[in-house]
Amino acid sequence: MVGKIRYKIRLMEIFCVKTSREFTPPVTNDNTTVRRDKISVVRRRFCHNFGSFAFGNPPPPMSHRKKEAIQVPAGLHRVLLHACCAPCSSAIVEWMLAHDVEPVIYYYNPNIYPLAEYERRKNESKRHAESLGIRWIDGDYDHAGWTCAVSGLEGEPERGRRCEQCFTHRLTAAAQMARSLGIDYFTTTLASSRWKSIDQIDRAGRAAEAAVGGTHFWAQNWRKGGLSDRRNALLKQYAFYNQRYCGCEFSMPKDDDANELNAKKFGEILEQSSQNP
Repeated sequence: MVGKIRYKIRLMEIFCVKTSREFTPPVTNDNTTVRRDKISVVRRRFCHNFGSFAFGNPPPPMSHRKKEAIQVPAGLHRVLLHACCAPCSSAIVEWMLAHDVEPVIYYYNPNIYPLAEYERRKNESKRHAESLGIRWIDGDYDHAGWTCAVSGLEGEPERGRRCEQCFTHRLTAAAQMARSLGIDYFTTTLASSRWKSIDQIDRAGRAAEAAVGGTHFWAQNWRKGGLSDRRNALLKQYAFYNQRYCGCEFSMPKDDDANELNAKKFGEILEQSSQNP
């Protein structure tokens, strides 16, 4: 038995040495290395891994090992997922369900304007959740309250201070909902959008966590792990409505006469809120 094992190990030694010699990358006249054949790379990796196992070489240190793209906090099995829209939620929800994490979707987006746009996005999110049998919670649409929360920042550009204040406002509400439901962790689909600042979202989540005791923000970049590509695939599969702008009147495209509309609407809302505190 021992002899057979030694014989097999010896064969693998010969194979690895032969592979290393046979697939040494050639060099062209201009001293640039030609791209390695993909098969040779796979074979050499196999030899390296086999050698570590068969000949007692120590495994690479933990600091050199590749981390998983999505890190689940220890002990997390249920999470309140603040959802900005169905397309951004789809791949995240799918990933969670495949990894034994139960999401409770909380749709709280009072920034969206106008009301018809809000209702359209909300109904798509609800449709998605119902198709999967997931609990879905409708947050109140208080656009006047949101407008007051970002007052003084209306001239900020996208990814400016207004956006971070908006995130903090919405995630604080998400943290409060999580605590009321007895859910320890909350996270947000906002971190799946390439148009948003991950740093701003993380700061907003930490601020919400600090403001609402007993909750923990799951800070995760949901663009990673192939979820961006999966989102695009699910967008087509579910035939989701895909919005043209983030949500608030200040992010509306210029071809919608946003500048004039924003100034007028913002003034009206502030006036209404001051008359009805």
